[in-house]
Amino acid sequence: MTRIAVNRAHSPVLTLGPGRRAAIWFQGCSIGCKGCVSMDTWEPSAPGVGVDELVDWIVDCRDRHQVTGLTVSGGEPFQQPEGLAALGSAVRERLGDRFDVLSYSGYTMSWLKKHRAGVLQAVDAVMSGPYVQSKPTDLVWRGSANQVLTPTTPLGEEVFAPFVDALREGGSLQAMVDGGAIWYVGVPRPGEMDRIDTALRERGIHQEGVSWKA
Repeated sequence: MTRIAVNRAHSPVLTLGPGRRAAIWFQGCSIGCKGCVSMDTWEPSAPGVGVDELVDWIVDCRDRHQVTGLTVSGGEPFQQPEGLAALGSAVRERLGDRFDVLSYSGYTMSWLKKHRAGVLQAVDAVMSGPYVQSKPTDLVWRGSANQVLTPTTPLGEEVFAPFVDALREGGSLQAMVDGGAIWYVGVPRPGEMDRIDTALRERGIHQEGVSWKA
């Protein structure tokens, strides 16, 4: 059974793609973009979660939360190519060809087409390119202006093409509570995480073990 190193999973997610979504963060990334808000996903770990188990969870999310798609982030999903390909294929088999899959990647689309062409066939769209702090953007679901949203299937064209050049509307972050931790899900605007931290401190709330600071 194909297994994937996973950092976390949340549902429903409203800030990383259209509609209500399930989201899975892969563990491990050697790209290491300066200013990344998910540095806790960088360190590699042994693959720990079976693809069937992840798809069971997605099916449950569909039934309980009415999610219509999956977003895969990280970490760097394309550094676990077998796992990402198996997950995308299993989602199509179990949830049907109307349930879309969006994957983030710090690699450029030209690199992915050259080195991960087979994996691209297992997802419906890719948000590609490294995060560059010096290139802020108001384009939806991305952190810097160099990042590109590319549909890769007919379903991807239908679902994601309207958002290729779309601007953000409303909030860019979603707060979720998981046990004793709070997760901010989404792509923050420049300085937004520090502003949240300052506002909480002014109210006597101190965040510890934050993922966007070394």
